[in-house]
Parts: sequence; C-alpha cells; structure tokens
Amino acid sequence: MPRLTGILSHLTGIAHPDGHIDGKFIADTYASPEARYGVLPLSDKLLAIQALCELAVMTKPIKHFYEECEAHLTELRKERVEIGRARKKL
Repeated sequence: MPRLTGILSHLTGIAHPDGHIDGKFIADTYASPEARYGVLPLSDKLLAIQALCELAVMTKPIKHFYEECEAHLTELRKERVEIGRARKKL
C-alpha cells in the first residue's frame, strides 16, 4: 500500500511528509483519529478500507465461510445438472 505511511501519519497526528494534504499537515488541528478520518481524501479512505478488507479475507473465519460457500455452490451445480438430465428425459 503506497500511501500507508501518509494515511497513518494523518490519522495518528504524527507529522510526516507523506501525511500532508494539499501541501499542509493539518492533522494536528483535529483532536481525534475519528475527526482526522473525515478530512482524508476519498482515495486514501478507499485505500484504507481496501487494506482492511484484504487483511480480513486472510482470517480463519472468512476463509472458512468461503469454503462453506464453495461447497454449497458445488452442491447447487450438481443439482442443476440433475435437473437438466431430468428435463431431457421428459
């Protein structure tokens, strides 16, 4: 994630050249990360959400959910094939 340092600098309020928005470091004027988040450019917000989603996909519960969905999809495909065969017989 190329903007990670800048986003973290802005959210934490710790000055870093990558944390500047429009050439100024404005994060220190806000009291909390929640307030600073609102000022982040949309592209940085999307990058942060994308990074969090990528991390979440690697967790065991999400992997397990994907495996369950894949198994259910396989069963549905088998059922569709059987229905197609029965339809041809009719």
